Amino acid sequence: MTKMNPVSAPAPTASAPVIQPTWHRVLEVISGILAIAISAAALIDPVLGAGLLVFLFAFALLWLGLWRLTRGIDRKDRPRWHRVLDGVFGGLSIVFGFVVVGLPGLGLITLVILLYIALFFLGITWFGYATQGSAEPKWYRGLAACLGVLCIVMAFVALVFPGTAILTLVLLFAVVLLLVGLGDLVSGVTGRQYRMVTPPSWLPKTG
Repeated sequence: MTKMNPVSAPAPTASAPVIQPTWHRVLEVISGILAIAISAAALIDPVLGAGLLVFLFAFALLWLGLWRLTRGIDRKDRPRWHRVLDGVFGGLSIVFGFVVVGLPGLGLITLVILLYIALFFLGITWFGYATQGSAEPKWYRGLAACLGVLCIVMAFVALVFPGTAILTLVLLFAVVLLLVGLGDLVSGVTGRQYRMVTPPSWLPKTG
C-alpha cells in the first residue's frame, strides 16, 4: 500500500521591493533628527533627561489606563470579572499617571524601584541558570553566576544610591533614543525598501 505524503501549505512569498513614499522618508528624517537631539540634550543635561523620563512614564500610564478602560467598556464578549479588572486597573493607572505629573519626584522614585526589582529578579534568574543548568558547560554556568552577582549588586546600588540609578536610567534612555534616531535617519535618507510578504492562498481574505 502506498503511503500518501500530507500536502504541505505553500510558504509565503516575498513580492517585489516597495519603495518608501517621499512623505514617509521625510517623516523618518524629522523623527530621527528629533530623537538624536533629545538624546543629546538628555546626555548634556541629566536633569532634563530625568524630566523627560517622568513625562514618558506618566504618558505611558495614562495611555495604558485609557486602553484598559476602553477595553473593559467596549468588549462585552469578555467575562464580567475580566471587564471589572480592566476598569479597576485602568482607573488606577490613570490616577497614578496624574499623580506622577503633579509629583515628578514620586515618578523618579517609582522608576528607581522598578529598576531595582528588574535587576534583582534578573540576577536571581541568572543564578537559576548557573545552579540548575547542569547540562550547560562550566564556562556558561560560571558566566551566569557572575552575571547574577553583578545584577544583584547593581540592584542594591540602585536602592542605596538612587541618584546613580537615575543617571543610569537617563543614560539608557539617551542611548536608546540615539540608536532609534540613527536608524530612522539612515532609513529616511537612503530610502530603505520594504519587501511585502504575499500571504498563502489558503488564508482567509480580509478587508
